[in-house]
Amino acid sequence: MYFVEQIKFNFMKAHYYLFLFVLISVMVSCSKVESGGSISGSQSQMGTVGTTFSSSGVTGLSNCQASVTSLSGNVSSISGSATVTNAKYLQLLQTNPGTFTINGSTVSITGVQVKNLSDGVEKVSGTKNQGVIVNYSSALGATYPIGNSGKVRTVSLVNTTDSYQWNGMLIKTIEVTEPVNQYGVKNIVYVANHKWGIVAIVVTFDDNSTLKIPVTSSKSN
Repeated sequence: MYFVEQIKFNFMKAHYYLFLFVLISVMVSCSKVESGGSISGSQSQMGTVGTTFSSSGVTGLSNCQASVTSLSGNVSSISGSATVTNAKYLQLLQTNPGTFTINGSTVSITGVQVKNLSDGVEKVSGTKNQGVIVNYSSALGATYPIGNSGKVRTVSLVNTTDSYQWNGMLIKTIEVTEPVNQYGVKNIVYVANHKWGIVAIVVTFDDNSTLKIPVTSSKSN
């Protein structure tokens, strides 16, 4: 959040649609750990046609927007674009031909498929990176298999107090860490809130520098 997974924007493999991903969190007892590879539940408003996602305030990344273009059988299709002027980020994108459409500094992507349901968010498109991004009933330590990669996403923080500064307010958050260890990226952390969905994506590069991308949505849960 992916577009975000934003755009979830991740500057590497298709599953890092940073600003595209719509994530949701749930604040639950830390004594309970629920792991798994699928989600269920009713359709979230954040996965309906017309929902838009955006990011601003990031040096080297501008005009970052994505939207849900279709919804079929609880699967939302999301497309978006961004202007990338940071040479480091653009180089990472160019190491993945066919994943993104790059025209100068304008980068776009089409048809990222996710299930955004009342119980959580699951990535549908892709084979190596399919799977749950967040499950609302999860707690600290929960893990979600990442497609057929042999890796897992892990719930690395469940914050039950309103202490995360976002969009002029303090909110509760849940963080899910995804290992990458390729394309110059060490890992990605998805920061989400039960009402506002994905609120930030943090990329850690091999040199331990970080890129934090705040994300807002036109709809809430």
